[in-house]
Order: sequence, then structure tokens, then C-alpha cells
Amino acid sequence: MALRMHLYGCNLATIRETFESGNAELLLAAQRRVISIYGNAELCARANAWLRALIEEGYSLSFDRTADAPDSEAHPHAAAINGLVKTLAQPSWLDLSRDSSQWDQAAMEAFMNDVRGLKFESSAIPVYSKKFFPVTIAKLSGGTALFSDRFNYRWGYYCFLEHAELGLLLAALADVKTYKGELPDLPSTRISKESERLIDAMIGLFQQIQQANQDAYVLWS
Repeated sequence: MALRMHLYGCNLATIRETFESGNAELLLAAQRRVISIYGNAELCARANAWLRALIEEGYSLSFDRTADAPDSEAHPHAAAINGLVKTLAQPSWLDLSRDSSQWDQAAMEAFMNDVRGLKFESSAIPVYSKKFFPVTIAKLSGGTALFSDRFNYRWGYYCFLEHAELGLLLAALADVKTYKGELPDLPSTRISKESERLIDAMIGLFQQIQQANQDAYVLWS
């Protein structure tokens, strides 16, 4: 079964503040949320052990790693983060999972292939940020592990995009929709109609999060 995109608004700073907070009430609530979402006893036990480590001891984020951080993250890590985010969620945090889940990993991969084939460079992105679009789309599709370099489990992982990234992402998405690659030897130099539909959907969804002044949280599951 293909993974599907579940998009939410969040406040990443609020989530990070819980690490090493020692908040016992939050820990218990998040562990209960993990059990209610996933059910599987072994997965929940491992996820809840990771939650306890995060909240009681804390771990370095991936960009500031120390020797105690994991080399990679697996399903329990993603389940723990998901349970924590759902526990912290405020009424104002947007839940766009119903609309976003219409799109699966196969559609995202097809879109990425379209963009690579066009050798797309967005005129909407400053010169110093030319690598932003492919890097951000790769993050959106492949996840952004908070505590390691990568995920080693491809059947459930997460991604965070900070609010500051959303403006550039939206500008680039709008640009790629009308971009015409200069590839005269190929029959098509524009993205496919399916990718156009995905772009329209992503613009509509991420624009809501940007306008709400929130960060984006994506769970692929």
C-alpha cells in the first residue's frame, strides 16, 4: 500500500521545547496517544521509550548532533514524534490531512521526476537559494529526521518545514507549473497534467499553513 501525505500545521518551537523538559504529564499523555493511534504493542513500547528519552533526557537535533544521537530513525521514532505532535496540537493548528491524503508517494515521485527532467530553475528564488527547491521537495518527499541523518524505515516517517521555508516553496511551485524546459529533443517540455494537479493541491494546502503563520508537519503513512 502506497504511503499517503498527511499535512498539519504546527509550531515547531513548541515541539522542540518539550525535549528535556521533564514534563511528566505531557509524557504520559503522549504515550497514551501513541497507544491510541498505533495499537501494536511492540511498536508502542519502543516509541514510548523514545518519548521518555526525549522528554526526560533530551537529544541533540540532527544539525547539532552529539555521539549519543541515533545514526538513523525507524518507525518507533516517527510514531513517537507523531504522538507528541498530536498531543501538543492546539485548536488553531490546522489539520489538512483529509485533503492532503489524496496524494500518495507515487504521485510525489512522478512530480520529482518531471522537475528533474525539465532541469527546473525557479526565477522566483534568489540566486543564493537556487538549491532550495530540489532540497525542500526532497525533504517533503523523503522526510526530515530530527535526530539523525536519515530514516531507515520507509513505511512511516515525518517531515517538518518551517514557516520561513513556505514562502519560497509556494513561489517555486507556482513557477514550475508554467516552466518550459529547453529540451528540443524531447516530445514534452512541461510537467504532466497529474503533476500540475499535485502542484495546485500543494499550493492550496501549504498556503493555508503559511497564512495561519504556522510551520508544516507532514506524516507519510
